[in-house]
Amino acid sequence: MTVIAVLDTETSRHPSHLPNRIVEVGIVLWDAESDAPIVEIETLVNPNSVMEEGSSNIHGLAPSDLEGAPSFREIAQWLPHFLEERVVCGFNVSFDARMLNYEFSRAGSDFKISQTFCARYGISGNNKSLGEVCDDQGFRIKNAHTALGDARATLQVLRNYGLNRVIEEARGPKHRWTGRSNDIRPLTWSRYKAGLSDEFDLFRENSVWELEGLSPESQYTGLISSVLEDRKISDEERAKLESLARELGLSDSAIAEIHEEYLSILEARARENGVVSQLEVDRISHMAGLLGLETSLIADERPSVELSAGSLVCVTSEATIFGKSWSFESLSILIEKLDCKPTNQLNKKDGVSVLLCPEVHARTGKAQKAANWGIPMMSFADFLELAIERGLLSEQ
Repeated sequence: MTVIAVLDTETSRHPSHLPNRIVEVGIVLWDAESDAPIVEIETLVNPNSVMEEGSSNIHGLAPSDLEGAPSFREIAQWLPHFLEERVVCGFNVSFDARMLNYEFSRAGSDFKISQTFCARYGISGNNKSLGEVCDDQGFRIKNAHTALGDARATLQVLRNYGLNRVIEEARGPKHRWTGRSNDIRPLTWSRYKAGLSDEFDLFRENSVWELEGLSPESQYTGLISSVLEDRKISDEERAKLESLARELGLSDSAIAEIHEEYLSILEARARENGVVSQLEVDRISHMAGLLGLETSLIADERPSVELSAGSLVCVTSEATIFGKSWSFESLSILIEKLDCKPTNQLNKKDGVSVLLCPEVHARTGKAQKAANWGIPMMSFADFLELAIERGLLSEQ
């Protein structure tokens, strides 16, 4: 069996803007000999850094969407297990491999992707986009600009080209994980698991096979993560977990410890940025319930923000709230109706009273400055609710 790894990443900034961080990884493991799927892996990544608005508009991920996601340091402990000694393919794989290798190095991992095949230049030989190449081949990308959606589309491009040719034309030496550990915790946090997608669509039939060779605790943890991808546990899945536990010789107490460890990892992620939102509590409470546990997380209370007459209100960006697009100009009209002054500039000396932003926990340049300078933040949604309360806006 010759397995290739087709991957794609989404990042916090435009590829030419630095510093850039990975916010999502999608991988399709495919058996090139039988031309059949092995397993798909998708996880969001919390970069704990500024998210550029332009990038967010492309991949659809806002800072709050990454709450509860693992840091790259966490996934660097298990991601090489799925990539080691496999040809890594991507549409623009030089960028993806460079970003991943940077993140591996930053996380202190010795793993480095070195054997790759680039669909963009290896097949099309030009600067066409993935969408354009897919159009040329007669199909459209499903869920474009998501890491897994683009990885799947790239796989189809590779299959049309010929997987044997892909393997033969791959460049670079095989990459090996010299710092390999069999005691890892392969815990993903996909868009669906995070509640960002309405459709569960993740191939995971061979997830147990992919975990073979790891410690019993790691194999069971990996299966738990896979089972919880769709945010539910069926009777069939419970039986599968029980069967694997017996096969691995795990006692009831050992299983309980793994469940508690999984929950504690989710809780630690939520607490990492110092603020626990109600959204995080809701997501993790649901996972805890599926495991028969209760979370100790409590949402932090948000301080109330008052808008008094004459306040200078800074607007960070445009937003879509209540199904309507709100520009700086349209928000400015409401701000003026509240007897306040709008601005889109945030300078310490200007005396800005409130920063209006998509989310109060947003990690943007202006949000970071506001936090550093002690300027309170109000979400667009809360601002519009205030306008409705004061009779300046009708219910949407």
